[in-house]
Amino acid sequence: MIKEFCGENFMNIEQAIKNGVKRINLYDNIAVGGTTLS
Repeated sequence: MIKEFCGENFMNIEQAIKNGVKRINLYDNIAVGGTTLS
């Protein structure tokens, strides 16, 4: 299983990596479903 972190900013990335996350996705507007960076 691949653990993935989805977030709006860089604040929790270090902790996510320590918790075994292998993929990181940054999104905006998560409250409305999220939009990806282009």
